[in-house]
Order: sequence, then C-alpha cells, then structure tokens
Amino acid sequence: MVMETMGCARFLRHHNGSVRGVAYSPTDRYLFCSGAYDGNVCLYHALRCELIRTFHVTTMGLARNINAVRFTNDGHRILAATTARRLSVLDVETGQQLMCYDNCAFSGRERAALATDPICPHLAVCSCVNGKGLTLFDLRMPLPLDFIFDLHPDVIRDITFLHNSWPFVKSHQSALLSLSCQGIVKATTLDGRFLHCFEVGHPSNTVAPTPEEYGSALDDGFSSVMMVGGASISSYIPESGIQERQQSSDFSSQQIWKLRYSSNGSILYAAGDGGVIRRYRRYPNYHKCLGELFRHKGDVQDMDISPYDEFLVTASKDKTVGLICLVMYNILFIYDPYAKKVDSNAYTSDETLIFVITPTYTRPTQMPDMTRLAQTLMHIKNMLWIVVEDSTVKSLALVELLERSAIPFVHLLAARPKEHQNVYKDGRGVSNRLKALQWLRDTYSNTDQKGVIYFADDDNTYDIRLFQEIRRTQKVSIFPVGLIATLGLSAPILDNTTAKVIGWHDPCNGRKFAVDMAGFAVSLSLFLSRPDATMIFKAGLIEDYFLRSLRIQWTDLEPMAGNCTVIMVWHTRSTFKAFPLYNAIKKVKNYNQTNLPILYKNLKINLYVNKTVKSKGLPKREWSEAIYSPQSQAPDDQTLVDVPLEPITISP
Repeated sequence: MVMETMGCARFLRHHNGSVRGVAYSPTDRYLFCSGAYDGNVCLYHALRCELIRTFHVTTMGLARNINAVRFTNDGHRILAATTARRLSVLDVETGQQLMCYDNCAFSGRERAALATDPICPHLAVCSCVNGKGLTLFDLRMPLPLDFIFDLHPDVIRDITFLHNSWPFVKSHQSALLSLSCQGIVKATTLDGRFLHCFEVGHPSNTVAPTPEEYGSALDDGFSSVMMVGGASISSYIPESGIQERQQSSDFSSQQIWKLRYSSNGSILYAAGDGGVIRRYRRYPNYHKCLGELFRHKGDVQDMDISPYDEFLVTASKDKTVGLICLVMYNILFIYDPYAKKVDSNAYTSDETLIFVITPTYTRPTQMPDMTRLAQTLMHIKNMLWIVVEDSTVKSLALVELLERSAIPFVHLLAARPKEHQNVYKDGRGVSNRLKALQWLRDTYSNTDQKGVIYFADDDNTYDIRLFQEIRRTQKVSIFPVGLIATLGLSAPILDNTTAKVIGWHDPCNGRKFAVDMAGFAVSLSLFLSRPDATMIFKAGLIEDYFLRSLRIQWTDLEPMAGNCTVIMVWHTRSTFKAFPLYNAIKKVKNYNQTNLPILYKNLKINLYVNKTVKSKGLPKREWSEAIYSPQSQAPDDQTLVDVPLEPITISP
C-alpha cells in the first residue's frame, strides 16, 4: 500500500485488540510501530502503508496487553510497556527481546506514560507500578536505575523530557515533565528533585511543550508554552500562568488524550475520545482550530508525527492504526530521478480516486505487458494501482517496475487455490481480484473516500480518455471493448432514443450482464455498501456473478464512451513466447567475456535447461527445468529484500 495524496487517511488492521500506543522512529523517515491489547508490537513502513513485521511480547502470565510503545533516540530499540507491569526492550532489526524489566511499569487499562531521552539512547522513564511515581531505566543495566515514588497524588497520564533551555531547568542537563490525571504538572530532575509545578484546573491526559528552544520565537511574538489536554486544552507560560483555554464545547465534552506539535511548532494536533483528530494553528496569543483532519470509529489514545512532518499516525480502540499524509506532493517521486518532469499538481485530493486492479502472473511477456500498462497509467491523475500477483512470493522485477514508474501502487499476493488450477474451467485472475476487493474493504470501510473500481488486465490496451470517463461513475458504468472473439467487440445494446440498455452484443450472450471484465467500472461506495459482493471461480460467469452480487438492474447502468459508440479499451493479447533455453545460449563463444550474462540477468525471466532421460524399453523423455529465476524469496508478510542475482556461468 502507498500513501499517494495529502488528507487521505488509511486504517491499518494488523492487531486483534485495542491499539494503545504508536511511535515513529526518530532516525528513519518512514518507520513507525504500534502496540495493542493482543500482545503484539507491529513495525510498519509509512510510505508503503505496509506491515514489515510483528513482534510478540511474551510474559509469564496471561496479561500481556501492551499499553505504550516508544523508540530509543538512536532508533535501534523499541520499548513496550505491558499490563503485566513489565517493560520489554525489543531489537528493531531482529525482533529479539533484548531485555525485560518486571514489576516496574503501571498496569492500568488506559495508555501508560512512557518516554525516552531525546539525547541519551540508553535512558527511559515510565510510570511506576501504582501509577503515581516514576521508574527510570538505563537500558544497559539489567535492573531499573531508580524509582521516584508518589510524585503525584493521582495516576500519571503523561511524561516527556523537557529541554534545558526552559528557565527552571537551565542549571540541569535535562528534566522530566509529568502530568497527573487531575491536571497537576510537575517538572523534576532525573533523580526526583522538584523544579516547578502548576495546575490547569481540569482533568488532564497529555502535555506538549512547544518544540523550539525556550524564548527563541519571542522576536516574532510567539511565547514558548506548555499545552495541557484533557477535558479541555489549556496553555501555560511560566512567567504568566494559564493564558488560554479552549472551551470543552469544542470537543463535544470528550476527553483529549494526546497533543503533538509539528517540528516547527506552527501546528498543534489533538486526538481523543470519539476518534476525532483535529488541527490547530498557533498564533502569538492563541490557537485557532482549523477543523477535523479525520476520525476513527473508536477512541484514540495515542498519536505521533514523523521526523519531517510528513505523516501522522494514531492508535485507536477500534483495533486500527490510522495513517495520514500531511504533505501536498506525491511522495512516490523519490523513486524516480525523472519524476520532477511530472506536473506537481498531477494528484489532487478533490477528485474521485480511481482504483485500477490488475491481476498478473509470471510468464515471458509479463514485464513487457506491465511496462506498457504502466506507461499508460503514468498519465492518469488521482489513481491508485492495485497489482496482485498469482504467486506466494513477490517478483523482484515487478517491484522494480512499480517503484520506477512513480505511480501510487499497492503490491499484493494471491496465489490461485489448489482446487481452482484449471483456467479454462475456473477462469484466471479470480483470486487476485478477490484479494484486491478485500483490501479495498479493509482500507476504506471507515472512510468517506470517493472512488471508482476498474479491473484492468495487464495485456489489454487502454485509451487514457477511458479513465476520465469512468471517473464520473455513480453506480456502474459500461462501455464497449474491442477485439473480442468472433464478433470483434463486446458492447451493450442501447436504445438510441432513451440511451438505456436493451440487450448485449457479446460472444457469451445469455447472461444477465454479458460484459467483458474490461467493459465496466463500479463505484467504491456501491461496492462497500454490498458486503456480499464477490466473484465466482467459473470461466465465462465471473463478470456476471460479480455484477449480480452488487444487486443492480439494467436501469442502474450508466453508458459511457459516447453512449457506447467509441471504443476506448481493446482486449489485446501478447503472442505466446517460450522461456529462453540454457542449451541454446551455451553455444556462444567466450560467453562470460561478453555482455550477455548481464543482459540475461536484466531480462528478469526464467531460464530453463532441457533435460533428456533414456530408459531401457521406454521412449525418450524430455522436460525443462528452471535454473535461474528473478523471483525474490520474501513471503507476503515480510520485507522484500533485493538479493543480487549472479550471471550464468558457462564454460567455453
């Protein structure tokens, strides 16, 4: 999955329990993690919206729910606090549990307070067992470094490290800022000595100091403040006290659970009960609400922002992780050195998004077909390409093509079931399309995204005007397809007076919807409103069964392409080509001293060797065996690793 536009939230469903914590790596532009009430810590890549791996945090008892996660400032380790009073330290690269500290973390049901030092990669702090004090850790030591008992009279909801430029911290290297649920904020040294205290007068859950050095923005009229959120949002200036309070009516009397500033302090993000994420613009003397950014179905208890303010991630009780792109440009351009030639306004958020679903499988003509289709789709605005391979491993050649094309894409795997291997009986690409449709349900069921679904086979030919036509689809749009067997085309028959469908001109007539897979497009909202919409493994009936499952009638169909008088898609098919044979190329003189080894490597298709066996009394038997394949060996749920392929070596 790839984040392709600003303001389009994605909801990642990789947990089986309420998600209580999220955190971005401070050293990686796209890496973030989440922890939930299923005992798992998930690691993600924000650019691809992709799960990289899952770590299971084990405990001696049954209570293994995770209620907070944080990265160390070097990005090498993840800290996970659990309801079993344990703090686990995980290695980001291997997933190994490096260390665990028992009976030192708060075991409450809500999000726990946990923080790591932004300067020292070995220092961390969390709320202690009763929730009213702090536990300090040196991650190089097997036991906690220190305990600060009963720092607050009530449970501590949030902790953060405070920069030493603040006036009451200047004589110390750093300080801790802790917030109790009753709205009491205390600044202390690492060994518990009191530095400063103030109260905001309302129940509170989160505290967020402005990110700049204290007083550095005074010349521009901005004072450094501490924002405290809970029943309302209050701002505090050490010299002046409480300066601002957003009324609780702004939040519909719901609790704010997390506040985060952008890196330059200009925007404040707030998340809380009701699952609503809001933005506030910071002005010299107040913060102005800019409105709702997006929302979850369940309450949000944690939130974080990527190092360059490109992504915001949220943790919700609805078992999802929310991810939204905060920048205006198409971030996939980083893959392509020529992407700067593409119009920077090519992707806008106010148009309907087209989801192009392409099933594909390994064959000699796969890469030429996919390259041709990619060259077409590069011209389409507001489009997401969902490519689904009929395989258990991702093709490295296909991954390289997708990244090089600078097209927003999702790359999925859906191997054909063993019981449906006969393409003439069961049809081809059904499992691929079902996988893509399920992905759309999982990703967009929680959103108001406007979209159109179109099934584009990799060997067809498309006029780019087709995509502007189908963007207007309200329910189901239909249009002719050229080069269909015997009749030369497949098209709906319209009454010229009413422009309504009265029949079908298709070689496989007799179906209620006698249409080719490339001859219709479906509204995303219609598909999501039909939970039973699916496809069947039966050649010739796949399209008809899918459209019937949408519970539509002929009167719901929307003829396009000039009332079905213009052909904008052709059912072309590449001529079959055999895989190259090792036996043929081995005759080249001085093969290893030529350009051919590298050329065959870059061809990125299988090479086969012919083998012959002769047995007494039996005819000669021949077959081909693959000796070189461009397939990677990364399973669907693992990170794809680019393993260099060695050229074939042939003795002269």
